[in-house]
Amino acid sequence: AKGLQSLAEVFRGALCYIDDDYPGTIAHLSKAFEDSELGPTGDFWHMWGYTSHKQGDYDRAIECFQKAIASPGYDTPNDAWHNMATIYAQKGDFDRAIDMDGHDDRVAIATERFID
Repeated sequence: AKGLQSLAEVFRGALCYIDDDYPGTIAHLSKAFEDSELGPTGDFWHMWGYTSHKQGDYDRAIECFQKAIASPGYDTPNDAWHNMATIYAQKGDFDRAIDMDGHDDRVAIATERFID
């Protein structure tokens, strides 16, 4: 039953995410991830990273995107690389942002917005 409750929390978090309710997203995902049997997947780490980015918690967002990339079966790593490049550019760390360029072609576009 605990696994089902955790899965319900993931779905609640996803609904909050769709509604741009970022604090709600993190609250529900946090509850879901307490269940060691369920464990976060790459897609959920990505959702948490995007939510953290939207809330201005850049370091946490980068950490989450890195965990998404490292997750087995995560099939959209270019999105995570792009988001990390954008965050590094927003932080003014253009060298780190440009280092992401080898992973995703959109990085050059993301960094150009902040350099000009």
